[in-house]
Amino acid sequence: MLVKVRIFGTLRLDLKKDQMDIELTGEQATVSELLALLSERLGEIFYERLFQDEKTRRGVIILVNGQNIYHLEGLETKIGNEDVISIFPPGAGG
Repeated sequence: MLVKVRIFGTLRLDLKKDQMDIELTGEQATVSELLALLSERLGEIFYERLFQDEKTRRGVIILVNGQNIYHLEGLETKIGNEDVISIFPPGAGG
């Protein structure tokens, strides 16, 4: 299964990537499984920007095909072939 991951905000600057195609095994996976795989591949900076105490940080937005996962099944939202996952780290402003 192939999914497209789009990265936004300061995370895009830190990783020097704005999108990538990720191959997952099986016919379906969860957002949680995808984030674990991305944390392994992209390193500590990815994990630290999105998680605190093993939970997503306040302000993190993750969309699956344009729908916020918190209006679906949270981190257990299922993703399928050719889905687009958009990841927005917490923003800061003033």
